[in-house]
Amino acid sequence: KAQAQTGSDSEIYDNPPALTVTYGEERIEDARIGQLSWAYIKEDGTEGELLGDGAHPLDAKHSSPFFVLDPYADVAFEICLQWDLKPDSVLVRCWEESCWGQLEAEPVGRELLNETGDVYYFIPTRGNYIYEVIATWENAPNYSGKVCYNFHAVMTDRKPTVQELYDEYT
Repeated sequence: KAQAQTGSDSEIYDNPPALTVTYGEERIEDARIGQLSWAYIKEDGTEGELLGDGAHPLDAKHSSPFFVLDPYADVAFEICLQWDLKPDSVLVRCWEESCWGQLEAEPVGRELLNETGDVYYFIPTRGNYIYEVIATWENAPNYSGKVCYNFHAVMTDRKPTVQELYDEYT
């Protein structure tokens, strides 16, 4: 999670910002982070850097958070993305869930994002998909970076129990 620490006149973000993904009442706090490159200026004026080489989204079946999309629910059919610290740019890629473990598989789509205030949102692809969100921060004086997050969205209009979903996707 981004740790906002008070510096002299500005905030120091010494970790990449957390991503919250929502769909109606469904919520994923702190989406899974894969690859990351994060640089920041410390209170003493020196540079700090974090580099991470997490699992590819298609190689993270057992650690990827997921939620259920109901195409017939009484909520807007959109996925919302919100960070502790708003990125300058966001790209969302997706793969069909049949691609689990196939790291060479090309994404089947790139989602077009809309933006309202501090929230990015998109209409998800109908079906069961693995999503990768690539966020970039580059216009701030005290931090910059690129962070890849991922999650899995399962579409169904049945009401499975938590245990049924756990058994099916873990």
